[in-house]
Order: sequence, then C-alpha cells, then structure tokens
Amino acid sequence: MLYIIWELLNLVALGLLLWASYKAVKILAREWGILKTGLFTLLLLAMTGGKQKASVPMRTAVSNTNALRPGIYLPVISDKFINRLSLVIIKSSGTDTTAATVAQDFSGLGVGHKWEPIGPGIYRFQHGQLAYNIPQLLRWNLLGINVFTQLKQLKGTTTLHN
Repeated sequence: MLYIIWELLNLVALGLLLWASYKAVKILAREWGILKTGLFTLLLLAMTGGKQKASVPMRTAVSNTNALRPGIYLPVISDKFINRLSLVIIKSSGTDTTAATVAQDFSGLGVGHKWEPIGPGIYRFQHGQLAYNIPQLLRWNLLGINVFTQLKQLKGTTTLHN
C-alpha cells in the first residue's frame, strides 16, 4: 500500500510541475513573445536533458547447482500490486553443468522507487526450491530526486518452474 501511495504522490507532483510550467510559459509568451519563449524553452529543455546511464543488471555465477535441471527459471521474489521483482536463472546444458547465472529483473511501475542490487547474494538450490538472501538498496525518489534510501535484505524460499 505504501508503494501505491508513493507512486500516486509522484504522479500528483509531476502533474503540479507540468501545470506550473504551462503557467510560466504562458506568462513568458505574453511578456517576451512566442519566438523568444520558444527559444528559451528549447534551451532549457536541452540543458536539463542528458544521456541516461544504462542500468546493467548484476549477474552472479552460482556453483553447486546439481539439483537444478538445465533451462531458464523466473522466480518472483517480491510481488507488489504495481510492480514485481524477480530473478532470471539460466542453467545451460553445456560443458559446465554445475554452474548457473542469476540476474535480477524489475517490471511494472517504478516512478517513485528503484531497486538496486548491492551484492551478489546467496542462492541455494534443493529439490526444486530456491533459497535466496539478496542485499538490496531501495531508493525512494520524488520527481527523480532521491529522498530516502533503505537497505533491504530479501530472504525467502520459492519454487522453481521452467
């Protein structure tokens, strides 16, 4: 519920910011004229826009996966109403059949918060079950500005299906 309220707060703040920007542009257009206001708006947008740093998922090589059949597994470790945090586990059937690769996948609405892995995590595979212990940073943002950061330890057990 807290996640939904935070997302709504971000959307309301974005709407208020857009409304205030519209009012400011309207006043500038009346004072400066449409040409100067358009040039000013383009310059302002050019200064605020930038290249986003690509988010690279943390991949972990896990050994001792003898209990795991080759394939791709997508266990969900955090399922909220508006978003989902899951793992992508890939075990190949190649030469090294005792190792697997684990990466993290975040899907859904993530306007107000962002999950970031801060360590490789601990994974244990037994009898079709995955026991995990993953350190995470949860960043709470308001209009893209970090307001609060939480250290989370995601622990649990889930069933593996491929």
